[in-house]
Amino acid sequence: EDIIFKKEVIGNEAEVLGFFVIVPDEQDEKKPHIFIERGNEKYKLNVSTSAKGNARRIINVLKGFGKRVDEEFKRYQDAVYRKQEIREMLEVSVESYKEELKYYEAEIVLLRDKLKIEG
Repeated sequence: EDIIFKKEVIGNEAEVLGFFVIVPDEQDEKKPHIFIERGNEKYKLNVSTSAKGNARRIINVLKGFGKRVDEEFKRYQDAVYRKQEIREMLEVSVESYKEELKYYEAEIVLLRDKLKIEG
């Protein structure tokens, strides 16, 4: 509790499983939180005044990252697949329009020829 509300300083070296634990300078007393950070990624984590509870929360969040990575990778694969589907659909559409355009261009030529004969 003292650390969360900055009554006691933990320093810059607090680390859990490769993530730095950051206690914000201004804390919401009703909804205390910390940040865990690695590289350019920072994650907010709600905490309580229980040290054991907070340790469990941090570990549970970190354990869940593997599942989140799998879910994000699946979404990425789905997007790549959908992109390919759309490209294929557009290629088919363009080809079918090319044939249709040739047909109507030929119709226009015929109509122009008829107008010349009749005019």
